[in-house]
Amino acid sequence: MDVPFAVSEIIGPIAVQEAATAYYDVVSTCGKGVIYAWSCEPESVGAFNPDDRAVVAFNAASVDEDTSVEISVMVSVEGVDSITRTKTLTVRNVIP
Repeated sequence: MDVPFAVSEIIGPIAVQEAATAYYDVVSTCGKGVIYAWSCEPESVGAFNPDDRAVVAFNAASVDEDTSVEISVMVSVEGVDSITRTKTLTVRNVIP
């Protein structure tokens, strides 16, 4: 592929309340054929819906205490090495 390929940092809040939804996105310089794969670690703290788009909703789970989460997105285009971006956020416990 002759087209330069770049991906922005993950855009979105650094904290989300438990059982709430926050939105995250990345911007790619390649318009067609881009594949997105979002994930979080630990997986028990939330999930993305959908997990295969540039803009996603992160649905935070209930937590017993404030919990650090690393979210990541791997962005791929055929014929070019994948680019992974990560962001650390906190899922905040709001109900003691």
